Amino acid sequence: MKVELLSDFNGHSEQLRSLLIPGHKFDHLRVLERDDQKLIVTSKFSFLSCDFIPSDISQLNSHKVVPGYIASITEKGCFVRFLGGLTGLASVPQLVDGFVQDPFQHFTVGQSVRAQVLEVNLDFGRFNVSLKQSVCYSTDTNLIKGYFLEEEKIAELQASKADLAKMNSIDSIVVGGVIKGVVQDIKEYGIIVDIQNFKDFVGFVTHFQIDSELKVGDVVTARVLDVVKSDGIIDLTLRRNLVKLGHKSNCEGEKAGRKRRRKVLEIHQKALGVVELIKDEYLVCSLPDYGNAIAFASAHDYNIRVDPHEKYTLGQSIEVVIGALPEDSGVGRLLVLVASFSDPTGGLSVKRRKMLRKLNSEGIIHGQVVSVGPLEMKIKVGKNSVGKVHVTQVVDEFQDENPLARYSVGEMITAKILKKSKHFDDGVSSLCYELTLKPSLLGNEDQEESRNCSDTTLSTLSVGQIVIGYVKDVHDDWALLLISPTVIGRLFVLDSSTDPIQLARFQSRYQIGQPVRCRISKIDYGNGKVDLSLRNLDNSSKDEEASEININDIIGGRVSKILPGVGGLSVQIGAHVFGRVHVTDLHDVWKDNPTRDFKVGQFVRCRVLDVSRNEDGIINQVDLSLRQSLIESQLDAAAPSSSNKRPDSMIVEKLEDLHVDMEVEGFVKNIVSKGCFVTLSRKIDARIKISNLSGTYVADPEIMFPVGKVVRGRVISFDCATGFVELSLRRPLHNQQRDETGLITLKELHVGNLVTGVISHIASYGLFISIDNSKIVGLCHISEVSDNHIGNLESHYKIGERVRAKVLKVEEDRERISLGMKNKYIKDLRMEVESNEEEGLVSEQSLGTNISAETNDADEDRDLGDDSNLHPLSTPVFSVFSSPVEPLDVVLDTEENKLTDDTSIEGVNFATTNEVYESSNKRAKKRSKDLREAAIREAERKLVEGDNVPESIEDFEKLVHVSPNSSFIWIKYMAFLLSLGDADKARAVAERALQTINFREEGEKLNVWVALLNLENVYGDPPKEATMAVFHRALQYCDNKKLYLALLGIYERSDQHDMADELLKTMLRKFKMSCKMWLKRIHHFLRRGLLEAAHKTLDRALLSLPQRKHIKVISQAAIAEFKIGSAEHARNLFESILRNYPKRVDLWSVYLDQEIVLGDATVTRALFERVISLDLPPKKMKFLFKKYLDYEKAHGDEERMDYVKGKAMQYVESRLG
Repeated sequence: MKVELLSDFNGHSEQLRSLLIPGHKFDHLRVLERDDQKLIVTSKFSFLSCDFIPSDISQLNSHKVVPGYIASITEKGCFVRFLGGLTGLASVPQLVDGFVQDPFQHFTVGQSVRAQVLEVNLDFGRFNVSLKQSVCYSTDTNLIKGYFLEEEKIAELQASKADLAKMNSIDSIVVGGVIKGVVQDIKEYGIIVDIQNFKDFVGFVTHFQIDSELKVGDVVTARVLDVVKSDGIIDLTLRRNLVKLGHKSNCEGEKAGRKRRRKVLEIHQKALGVVELIKDEYLVCSLPDYGNAIAFASAHDYNIRVDPHEKYTLGQSIEVVIGALPEDSGVGRLLVLVASFSDPTGGLSVKRRKMLRKLNSEGIIHGQVVSVGPLEMKIKVGKNSVGKVHVTQVVDEFQDENPLARYSVGEMITAKILKKSKHFDDGVSSLCYELTLKPSLLGNEDQEESRNCSDTTLSTLSVGQIVIGYVKDVHDDWALLLISPTVIGRLFVLDSSTDPIQLARFQSRYQIGQPVRCRISKIDYGNGKVDLSLRNLDNSSKDEEASEININDIIGGRVSKILPGVGGLSVQIGAHVFGRVHVTDLHDVWKDNPTRDFKVGQFVRCRVLDVSRNEDGIINQVDLSLRQSLIESQLDAAAPSSSNKRPDSMIVEKLEDLHVDMEVEGFVKNIVSKGCFVTLSRKIDARIKISNLSGTYVADPEIMFPVGKVVRGRVISFDCATGFVELSLRRPLHNQQRDETGLITLKELHVGNLVTGVISHIASYGLFISIDNSKIVGLCHISEVSDNHIGNLESHYKIGERVRAKVLKVEEDRERISLGMKNKYIKDLRMEVESNEEEGLVSEQSLGTNISAETNDADEDRDLGDDSNLHPLSTPVFSVFSSPVEPLDVVLDTEENKLTDDTSIEGVNFATTNEVYESSNKRAKKRSKDLREAAIREAERKLVEGDNVPESIEDFEKLVHVSPNSSFIWIKYMAFLLSLGDADKARAVAERALQTINFREEGEKLNVWVALLNLENVYGDPPKEATMAVFHRALQYCDNKKLYLALLGIYERSDQHDMADELLKTMLRKFKMSCKMWLKRIHHFLRRGLLEAAHKTLDRALLSLPQRKHIKVISQAAIAEFKIGSAEHARNLFESILRNYPKRVDLWSVYLDQEIVLGDATVTRALFERVISLDLPPKKMKFLFKKYLDYEKAHGDEERMDYVKGKAMQYVESRLG
C-alpha cells in the first residue's frame, strides 16, 4: 500500500506511516488493482464508505459522480483512477470552475477526489471526467467523518505504545459538556487550563473564547468545544452565553432552556452556524438556533483544498446543512456540511437570495448599456448588479458585421438571463448576469429550455457542423474564434482559403469581433479544443469526411521544404499535415530545375491526387499537384486544359500505358557510374544505361545530364510485374539511312570489315573506338587488342590515338559492334590497306559494302599514313556519348549467368573463337582466371550498390562472406531481418558483425554499434535499459565522443527529451572542453523552445571553454538563435563579438547572411550601412560593397543599386584622395 493511499488526508497518511508496525491488522481495506504478483489496496474512508466504484468502462454512465484518486498530473490535466486500473482524464478546462494556469497548484498525486463522468468512448476504451466543484461537491459528511475515525485510530496506536489508561480516561469528556479547571498559564496565543482528574490532558482557551479578565490560579467553568486525543488537548470556551447554554443542556427538564431548544435537529436541515474554532482540516461551529449545539464541518471538500485560516474568521456566520446527528454519526459528534460548497448563493443574505429567486423566476430583465466592445457589452441592472451580453448571444443567423456594433452607450435593452455569478469590483461583491439577446430565446418562456439552447459546449458540437465564430485574436498562423462564451475554436491559416493571395493576407483579413461562418473540422474533447475550417461550407453534409482531405480537393498550402534533387516540394496543408508535390506535378510545362521557382514559406494552391492512411484512418501521406490545368479542371469541369501545356509533355501514371518505342519525358533523378535514373511520374522511374545516353561519347555524364534536367527518350523495355522501365536517348541506328553527309550506318558493317577510327575512351577491360565517317563506337576487348598480354592499356594507348581494327561481331538488335586489333586479323589485308592509304581511301572490297562515289570523294582528303605516323589528336572533340557496355555484367550463382569460357560483357562476345580460353599456354590460362575473378568482384559490387538487391537471407550470407568488413552490408542485413519482424535475429547479426569486422576497421565497427543502438531503442525490452547496456559495451571499443554524439542523435530523433538531457549532462562533464558538445546542448534547448536554458548554457560554456574558442561558440550559438530561437538575442550575441573584433569581416558576413535570411529589409540595410562605414583595407571593403550590391539586386530596385554604387565610389575617392 502506498503512503498516499492510507488516508484521504495527507497529514494522517504521514502519521499512520510512522505509527504502523509489522503485524498490524486493518479492519477494512479495499482492493484497487490486482495482478499476478501483488494487490494494490487502500484504507481511504472515501473508498471504504462508497457502495459503488466503477472497475470497468462499461459500468460508467454520463454525469455520474463517483469517488477516485489522482494517479498522475501532467500539463494536459489530471488522470483520475478508480478500481481495476480504470483511469479517466480530467483536462485542464475541467479541473476547476475558474482559470487554471498550473494543474499542480490545485491537485496532488494520491489526492482523493469526486469525479463526474462526462463522455465515454467504448470503441477506444477512453472516457473524460470533470473535477469542477460546481458538479462534484459532497452530498454527505463522510469526509469529516473519516477524519475523526482516523483520529481515533491514531490515538489508539499512540496509546498502544504508551499508557492505555490515558486513552480510557479521556472517554468521559463529552464534546459540548461543562467541566471545571484552574488557570495554569496565560500566553499570547491563549490560556492554559489545568483540568482536574485529567493530568495527561491540558485545556486550551483561545482569546476569542474569553469574555472577562482572568489571572493565574482562577477557577473557571468551561464548555468543551473539541477533544484531540492524539495531541492530548481539550479545546474550551469560557464565554458565558456558550457555557450557560451548555450547562443547561446537561440539566434535563429545565424550563428556562425550552424556548431555545424548541427547534429539533433534523437531517438535511439548513441552519446558521458561527465559527468558534478553525482547525487545519475542520471547523468547530455553534448553532444559535439549536441551543448553541456544537457542530463540526469540514473546512474544504475533496476537490478544493484551501487554507481555512485565510477563508474563515472566528465569529463568522456561515450557512450549514445538518449531515449526521451525534448518536448516528459514529464519532459521537454533530456533523454538518458548509452550504457554500454546493450552493452558489449560500453566502448571500436572505434579501439578496429572494431577489435572485425573483429574477430567476421571471428571466427577463431591462437594463441600460454602459459599454460596448467588439466581444462583449455591459449592461447596468438595478443599483448594484451588472449584466454582460457576449457577442455570440446577440443574433441567431450569420451577419456580415459585428452584431454588437448596432448598440450604443445609454440605450435601454431587454434581455434574458442565462446564468448568474459573483462579480468583484474593488473588493465589493455584486451579482453579475450572463444575458442573451437572441430573438429565438427572448420569446421562449421556459427559462431552463432557453439555458440549454444557449449553452453551447463541446458535447453539443459535432464534426462537420456549420457554426458562427467571432474573431477573438489573430496570430501568425492561427485565428481564435468565439463559438460561445465557453467554447473557443481555432482557424488555421491554410484552412481559411485556397487562394494564395488571401492566405498571404491572413492577419489583415480578420478583425477582432468579425463574424466568420465556418465548419467544425475536429474536436479534441480531452484538451477542449475545436478546429475550424472554411472549406466545404457549401456542402450541406455534416459527415466527418466533408471536413477531411479527400482526393480531388482543391486546398491551400505553404511550401515547408524544397527537397534536394528532383524530390519536389514538401507542402504544409494543415496544422500538422504535410503533403508532397512530385517534380512532375510542379508545372504544366516542364523545364530544368523546376523547384527554383519556389521558396520556403510561399503559399500555393494544390489539388489532392492521392491520400494514404494507416489502419486507424490517420493520414500517412498526401500526394499533391500544383499543375494549373488540373486545378482549373477541378474548379470548373467544363474548363479546357491549360493552353500552356505542351501536348507531348505527357505524364505516364501507369505502367500499362507504356509500350516499346514510346517517346516519354522525364527529369534526371540520379547519375551513377553506369548511367542515370529518370523519374517519369510520381510512381514510375526509369533507368538509362550509359551506353544509351547518346550515340557519341559523353566525357562527363554529370555535366551533360545534371540532376533536374528534362530529357526525352524512348522506351526500350518494361516489366509491369517488377515496375522496371528502361529508356534510351539514342536514335535507333538500324533504322537510319545515310544522310546527306554520307555517314556509315550499323547496317552497312559486316564481320570481317577493316575499319579505322579514333580511341574515344579507355577502360580497364578494353578500348572504345569511334569509327571514321560514322557515329558508331565499337569495343575492342583487352583480349583482342594485341597478340601479347597487355596489363595496363593506358600505358600503351591514349585517347585520340588513331587505330585500325577488324569487325568481329555486329549485333543490330542491341546496336553493338565488337572489334579486334590483333596483328593476325589485319595481316592478310596489309598490302591492300597500304595501297589504299596512299590515296587516303579504304577500298570498297575491304569494307564489303557498296559505298557510293560520294563517300570515296569525301575520304580522299583523309591521310592515314603508316603505323609510324599514327598519333593522338592534339585537341580531341568529345561528343555526347556514353560507353555502350558495362564492365562484367555477371550475376553470381544463377542459371543464366554462370561463368563459362564464353565470358561476355553486356552481350558483346569477345571470344567468338575458343583460342583465348582453350590455349594451352600459361599466359592465356592466367588471363582467363583474371577475367573470372574480375567478373566475381564486379557482381559483388553491383549487389552492394543496389543493382541486384539481395532478397533472401542466403543472398546476404553470400555478401557478408565476400565482404566481411563492410558495415554497409551488415546493416542492410539487419534492416532486412527487421522488415521480416525478427528483431532477435537482427540483434544476432549485429553481434556477428562486431566479432567479424577487423579490429583495425574502427569506423565500420562504430557504424554497427550505432545500428545496434537504434535497434535496441525501438525493440529493446525495455528500450531504455537495453540501449544503455549496448552503449556501455560500445564505449570500451569505440571513440567515446563519436558514440555519445550518435546516441544523442538517436534520442533526439525519437523525441526522448529526458534521456537526451541526462546524456548531454554526462557529455558536458566528460568533454567540457569541447565546443561541439556545448553547442549540441544549446541546440537541444532551442529546438524545445527553452530559450532561457539555452542562454544559461552559453554562459556556462564561456566559463568552461578556453578563450580561443569563445568566438566560435558565440557565433554558432547566434546562428542557431537566428534560425530556431530569438532573433533579438542573436543580434546581441553578434554585437558583443563585433565590439571586440570590429575588423573581422567573416563575422560581419555571417551576421549579414542571417539578417538577409530573416527578411527584415530595414534592419538588414541598417547593418550594411554600419559595415560599409568601417575603416577596412580595400580588399575587404570590396567584398562588403559587392555583398551589399548583390543584396539590392535581389531585394531592391535600380535606385537602391545606384545608391550602393555611389557609396562605393565615395569610398574609392576617399582612398585615392
